[in-house]
Amino acid sequence: RNASDHGIAYDPATRSFVIEGSGAAQPTDLTCAGGETLRPARDWVLEIHLTPGLTHGHLSVYDTKQRILFASDALQGAQCFGIDGTPNLCPVFVAADVYQMTLRAVAGLRPAILCSAHWLVILGTGHAVRGSGHAPTWRAGYHRCRLQATATPSPVG
Repeated sequence: RNASDHGIAYDPATRSFVIEGSGAAQPTDLTCAGGETLRPARDWVLEIHLTPGLTHGHLSVYDTKQRILFASDALQGAQCFGIDGTPNLCPVFVAADVYQMTLRAVAGLRPAILCSAHWLVILGTGHAVRGSGHAPTWRAGYHRCRLQATATPSPVG
């Protein structure tokens, strides 16, 4: 299945424009599927985690030394907010059931720092993401994060 199955795909002209603007294909040195471990140094381990939800094959990188999770789009929350703080996009995951599994897996990692693709870096998220079925709610307009947690997130801007 793809987006056009649901009537939400780009029209052919827009799709061509996006593809042309993406540039030429680039060589890939390493591909991952989740479960891999990279060791940049003897005492530094990066874990590759499968974190589906936004897409079925989404990956996140966890720095075990500094407890930083580079989640990209893995944790989008219940909705996306505009810069004025009002909701402007619906939930952005393709499979709610696996998204819930991703939330539980991330909670198990207990990251001290969460880095996403579209929001500020969030500190103090070790207890933040609970497997209760509720996604974090990100409020970009006010740079705040309300989480199901005892930890107090501290946005860094």
